Amino acid sequence: MLAQAELISELEKPENDWLCVRYLRLHPVQQNLATYFEHVIGRCDKLLLAGIDPKAGDPQTCKRLDLANVYIELSTDLRRPRRKNEKAPRRDRLELKGMPGAEDSIPVSAMEAASEHRRLVLTGKPGSGKTTFVRHLCLCFAQHFRHPEADWLARLNRFGWRDEAFVPVIVELRFFARSLSPEVKGKPQPRALWDFFVNQTLKPNAMEGLQESLLRAVEAGRALVIFEGLDEVPTGPQRAHVKQAIEEFAAAAQFKASRVLVTCRSRAYAQPALHLKDIAHQKQPDFTEAPLADFDQPRILRFTQSWYAELARLDPNLRGAESARADRLYRAIQAPSLWPQAGRSMLLTVMANVHARNDKLPEERAQVYAEMVEILVESWDNVRLEDLAPLRRLLEAARKDKKDLIRFLSELAYDAQTRDQGKGGGRDALADIPRHGQDGLLEKLAAFCGSHDQAKDLIEAVEQRAGLLVSPDPGSDVFQFPHRSFQEYLAGAYLADLGDFDTKAVELVDEAERKGRARPDRRAPRPDADAQDVGYWDETLKWAAGWIAHVCETTRFWKDVPTVANALCDDESCGPSTRRHKISLAAELLTEMGRDKLNNPRTSGGAKCLERVQRLLLDRSQNRGLPPEERAESGRRLGLLGDPRPGVVPRSLDDLAEMEFCYVPPGPFWMGEEKELHRNETLDQGFWIARYPVTVAQFSLFLDQDGYRQEQWWPEAIKAGLWKEGKIASRYWSFEEEKVLDEWRERPGDSGPRFTPPNHPVVDVNWYEALAFCRWLNSRLQLPAGLRIVLPSEAEWEKAARGGEDVLAEPLIRSVSAGLAAPSGLAEEPNPHGKRGFPWGDEFDPNLADCHETGIKATSAACCFPDGVSPCGAHDLSGNVWEWTRSLWGKGWEKASFGYPYTPADDRENLDASREVLRVLRGGSWDDFAGRARCAIRFGFGPVFRLSNVGFRVVASPFSVL
Repeated sequence: MLAQAELISELEKPENDWLCVRYLRLHPVQQNLATYFEHVIGRCDKLLLAGIDPKAGDPQTCKRLDLANVYIELSTDLRRPRRKNEKAPRRDRLELKGMPGAEDSIPVSAMEAASEHRRLVLTGKPGSGKTTFVRHLCLCFAQHFRHPEADWLARLNRFGWRDEAFVPVIVELRFFARSLSPEVKGKPQPRALWDFFVNQTLKPNAMEGLQESLLRAVEAGRALVIFEGLDEVPTGPQRAHVKQAIEEFAAAAQFKASRVLVTCRSRAYAQPALHLKDIAHQKQPDFTEAPLADFDQPRILRFTQSWYAELARLDPNLRGAESARADRLYRAIQAPSLWPQAGRSMLLTVMANVHARNDKLPEERAQVYAEMVEILVESWDNVRLEDLAPLRRLLEAARKDKKDLIRFLSELAYDAQTRDQGKGGGRDALADIPRHGQDGLLEKLAAFCGSHDQAKDLIEAVEQRAGLLVSPDPGSDVFQFPHRSFQEYLAGAYLADLGDFDTKAVELVDEAERKGRARPDRRAPRPDADAQDVGYWDETLKWAAGWIAHVCETTRFWKDVPTVANALCDDESCGPSTRRHKISLAAELLTEMGRDKLNNPRTSGGAKCLERVQRLLLDRSQNRGLPPEERAESGRRLGLLGDPRPGVVPRSLDDLAEMEFCYVPPGPFWMGEEKELHRNETLDQGFWIARYPVTVAQFSLFLDQDGYRQEQWWPEAIKAGLWKEGKIASRYWSFEEEKVLDEWRERPGDSGPRFTPPNHPVVDVNWYEALAFCRWLNSRLQLPAGLRIVLPSEAEWEKAARGGEDVLAEPLIRSVSAGLAAPSGLAEEPNPHGKRGFPWGDEFDPNLADCHETGIKATSAACCFPDGVSPCGAHDLSGNVWEWTRSLWGKGWEKASFGYPYTPADDRENLDASREVLRVLRGGSWDDFAGRARCAIRFGFGPVFRLSNVGFRVVASPFSVL
């Protein structure tokens, strides 16, 4: 073994320079690398916008939350095949052994994507966590090199990192773009981005002496080079130049061994002009896009717990109360208007900040932001400058208050956003506010308070303590708002307060459409604006609607929101894509305002506008000419705004009678497939199957009627020992403890905002919950004698999906209120596809079902696939959600004990069977490939388990009486 002196001598050799990274305390040059890692740590170790004490005083002593302690790993929309003998990773939508599709593929975490792909583009919506992910990754790398004994790399391993640590090199592309001319021309050099990193990061921080060491790390493939914010490059020519600079860097012989990670907002990267391509002759690996997924329910829950655990670590007054506070935060986030926003990490952090201050949360997101704005304004009071807070001094001298300052900042945000439009930075990028000049911050502040000296004091406070304006670097010539959402909220508040908001809003939308879709040569779209400026003002207008409805202290503006929505819907002369965009925006404006205020007599025309937009969204959700994703998005918006179909979204118990059922006539049918295919003659009576799966709204009425607390609905669960005191036991597989655990709940599970629109199928319900709902619903509906609401047997389910040997010439669909009496004399005809693979025929079509191939990645609203119906007229029997049946499978999931040929005489419909006996699931789901969504596919699943892709539908059947 080498002595220390010999080891140092060996490490000092140029060819071994990289090794010094692993021996920080031994190599003299390592003092420079140590300084660099400390720089990275200082830049990345605190959570953005996170603080527990708005009045903490000195910014040097104010406590801020450690990012590593509250970081929640992100998921992506990528999937990969499960490797042989691979254990399922810790996941948020748990897969269970034997669950349909569990062996096919697994989702890829952001950390795993970064580990597996040497060329990666991480995309996501604004506030989806791209920056937080990058900061956490870089923090863990830097801490690993500084403190190898602390096992920082293991933190990344927990989230899917499967490689060694790399030296992090971060290049913010918006700053690189500022070094270019607006109309930059010429091919970039491969070293252009590296030279910028040296000049922008190393030299200003007195670290130029380590550039050779870092360069060798990059050349040796020991560095992760991160190009952050491709979408934030302002002009079209600059974007083309920067994109090419990244490609040249990645392909250059000097740098090709390094790893490259690029971040970009998803809407911007959807433009072909921004797609990173490899230079073919270099034979470099492709750039892989990894779209970030929203936080789902388990992640949101873990964040709230981690948030308050970290607050308690910093604040002794919270210790012992952190669990209760976290629980209150989680419940507050579930407010209908907040829950759909909680999937984005930035907005979730804002909610947590507001809750930490007040131990409560407003129910509307505009109110949350209004309170957060006040918190950030107050943060300027925390800087001690000459023993007097500059903000208070400024306002007192100018005879103004904080409301005046917020109005000033609102106008500043609106002006900055207006100036930035058309530069190509797009609707997601932050606008720059210059320090000097006619439109500069200094001049505007001086005009606001009447003194240049006071304006300089406030700017100094801004630079020392983050608030509503952020200086990217000390002495920077520009300022920005801390996140695009704050810029848009403030701009929206200013716009809403104008006297002509109702006309100005429509003008802004039309202007953005013109700029975004301008075609100078009448053939090709503008490469620097197409689809980038379209919708530039959408978020701002939505914030304006929220401000009008929930923050503004007067009701006189309420009428403006439906006025704008009507104007958007009135424009029928525009192209189809523009028309769809305007209808969607109108729906979102009304959703921000809320149905209660729209139906308020003070909102002139609100109710009629609501009905109009609901009708338009319903038409779009069923429009066969639109792609499935657009139909599903229209259905989701309809659900949030208010689906007018009482049979799908009942608003009262009386509306349950409007549920629609499809008649399935008696007679034989073909059941099973391949060697199990047989002619089933057991269904010698007709029955009615629900047209759609049970929806969130329908199940919510059961909750509202205290369905979980009334034991008459739960005899099977009580017998199995699964129901007590108004709670039902559900099971899930814990990958941490490698065993099945039970939980007691008084409502369904919650997989997050994507699954909770009222017109979507209810999910996360076990078999006993579905059975209890059937028993309750049966008591609420007036059915003909001999019919009862039950779960379908798997024979009833498959016959409804496939049809009998004979089928009705025209489907018979009736609501309960119209009567479900057994019909007679109906015209029948031979089933042309009696052994069909899918409800509509023999070939799969992603336009006809919500499956993995369709790409929706969540449940969808009733009737989004109008051509995917079965012969009897039932929807979603293929895809959307797996559906519970009342039929038994057996105790072993590998092979059914209750096999074919099907016969109910073998007690396979026994509702009192042990909870250890699996029940049959049918139909496939949004998360399954088409092969799992065929008519004949059947799987066994534990009746106490819940999943986000398992729901149910009901039948009015003569074959089983509860």
